[in-house]
Amino acid sequence: MSVSDDPPGDGPGDPFDGLELDDDWAQGASYREPSARTRSRRADLSRRDAEESEAKARARKAARRRRFRRRGAVVMGLVAFIAAVAIADRNPTSGGDGSSWSSFGDDGSIVAVSTRPPAKTAESSKPLGEPAHPDADGGRYGFLETQADGETPVTYDPCRPITIVVNQRDMPDGLEDVFADAVATAAEISGLDLTIEGETDERPKLGRSAYQPDRYGQRWAPVLMAWSDEDEIPELADTVAGIGDSVSVEPETGPRTYVSGIVIIDAGDAREIERMPDGDRIARDIVLHELGHLIGLAHVDDPSELMYPEGQDDLHNYQQGDQTGLTQLGQGPCIAQL
Repeated sequence: MSVSDDPPGDGPGDPFDGLELDDDWAQGASYREPSARTRSRRADLSRRDAEESEAKARARKAARRRRFRRRGAVVMGLVAFIAAVAIADRNPTSGGDGSSWSSFGDDGSIVAVSTRPPAKTAESSKPLGEPAHPDADGGRYGFLETQADGETPVTYDPCRPITIVVNQRDMPDGLEDVFADAVATAAEISGLDLTIEGETDERPKLGRSAYQPDRYGQRWAPVLMAWSDEDEIPELADTVAGIGDSVSVEPETGPRTYVSGIVIIDAGDAREIERMPDGDRIARDIVLHELGHLIGLAHVDDPSELMYPEGQDDLHNYQQGDQTGLTQLGQGPCIAQL
C-alpha cells in the first residue's frame, strides 16, 4: 500500500482522499467487502426470512386462539365462549415464573439449582387405567404437540396419576359438581388417572411454571383449575371464556412428555351460562373442551366434534373423533424416570 504525495485539499474533505491501494495486496486480502448489490440482496433475504417467521408465529398464535362459540339467548344476544390454548413456555427449564429448587450446604452456599424436580421412579410400570373404548377409531381429531416424527402425540405418562388442584375463588355456585363430572368423563374416555387433589390458593396466569417447590414440594406442579376474569387474565377479554394447555419436557430417557398444565374458565361467562335453562350442560361442555386441550387435543374443522372451534346447540359431550383422539392420548408410553 502506498500514499500519494498529492497534498490534501482545503477544508476537512475526505481523510482518505488520495489514498492508493496496491492491487496485489487488495486481491490477497483474507476478507473482501461484499458489493452493494450483494449486501442489498442479503438484506432482502434476511428481511423476507424475518417476515416469514413472524407470519408463521402469527398463524400459530391464531390457530390456538380460534373462537369456540355456542348459540343461545343470554340477556342481550348470543353467548360466546372461546377454547383457546394458552401461549406458554413448553419448557419448564425456562420456567414461566422462574421458580427453581435449590440445595444449600452447611455454610449456606448453593450447591445445586434446578428448574425441574429430581427424577422420580413411577410407582407402577403399567397404565393406571384403560380407555373406555380402547379400539376407538374414526372421526376427526388432532394433537396439540407431536414427537419428532410429526405423527406420534405427546402424552401424559399413563403410569402416573395426573393430580389437579382447584382454586375455587370466583367459581360460580353450582359448578363444583359440573367440573368434577367433566373430569371424571375425561378420565373415563382417555383412561388417564385424573385425580382432584384438593384446593389451592395459587392464582392462574399464562406461562405458569410447571415446577413450584415452595408451594407443591419437589414434584411437578399439579394441574391448576381456576376461574378468573379479564382483569387478571387479559386473554379472557371479549368472548374468551376458557383456556387450556399443558407443559411438556424431555425426560432423561423416553419421549417428550406432559408433566403439568392449566385450565382457566371465565367466571363472568360461566355465571351467564348458568342462568340458561341448560346452563350446567353447556358449562360442562366448556370444561370438557378445555380438558381435551389439557390432555393434548387440538381444534378440528368438523362441526360434529366437541373440539370444533364453534359449538353446536344440539351437540354435547365428546364425539367420535374426540374419543378416538383421547384414547390415543391415554395410551402413551410409561416413563420410568420423570
